[in-house]
Amino acid sequence: MRQLLERQYVLKEQFAREHREAEQMAEKRSKQAEVATQAGEMELAEFARREQAQYAERAARLKQLLEQTSRELFELEAKYEEMKHKLKDMQMRRMELMGRENAARAHYRIHRVVNGDTGPALAAFADAEVYLDRLEQQVRSDYYRNTIDARIAQLEKQLQEGK
Repeated sequence: MRQLLERQYVLKEQFAREHREAEQMAEKRSKQAEVATQAGEMELAEFARREQAQYAERAARLKQLLEQTSRELFELEAKYEEMKHKLKDMQMRRMELMGRENAARAHYRIHRVVNGDTGPALAAFADAEVYLDRLEQQVRSDYYRNTIDARIAQLEKQLQEGK
């Protein structure tokens, strides 16, 4: 949208430049027609008057186009500003909705944890607890087995020494 506005500015400047040139040429041809008339060159004076009329007509048309382009540019700028405000409002609304969504998700998850409905997380803790219980039992069992074996080996050693 900004590029279109910039193109409209360029177009307005071109119309203004063309308008100035047409007015200058109309004035120039008018003076040339007077000079040719004073010099008695009627054919040249007539040609200069026709040229002056064409440039004057072109200048009038360019003036209308310049005014129209200026009005359109003003309207486009106003609509562009309105569009920017609406986009900003939409971004704020999106952020508001994101905030509400985040708060709702947080409340939902907090509610699940507080009420003990943790689903997969609770199952994972239960599985870990069962695994750790089995591991502790195995360690105790291995410990007792090793200590019993060690005590019997010590007793056998004492018996042999005692004989």
